[in-house]
Amino acid sequence: MPEDSWKHIRPVAVGVPTRANGDDVLVAEHETPDGETFYRPVGGGVDFNERSDDAVIREFREELDAAFAPEARLAVLENRFEWDGEARHELVFVYAGHLVDDELRERDNLTAHEPETGEEFPVVWKPLEDFYEGDTLYPDDLLPVLD
Repeated sequence: MPEDSWKHIRPVAVGVPTRANGDDVLVAEHETPDGETFYRPVGGGVDFNERSDDAVIREFREELDAAFAPEARLAVLENRFEWDGEARHELVFVYAGHLVDDELRERDNLTAHEPETGEEFPVVWKPLEDFYEGDTLYPDDLLPVLD
């Protein structure tokens, strides 16, 4: 095995805020290279020597200009997938928590931006039921963790 093979596994931290009803979760809406819509919690890479809970706080601040308060680490999921023909491998730290700003919890739609690429993408509140009825949520093993 090559000495630097560990570099191909990316640590990621994501946050899953819920609304007061407990059924709606905040997720980012994306498209696959083939144009299929999918949803994923807001978050991103954990930097070297950064705690995963600090990373998820930073990612919410960078992408949504919002304060996220993690309450509990729900799981660490192994996510292996292919993106645009390239194999990817992540360890995903999943945090329950809430948005500190009450006004953001009341808005139905937000816009996030990826600082590194300048890409903008919608962030929406979705009922968990939508994912049981066919909407795609990644990572694959996330839905049972949230239910």
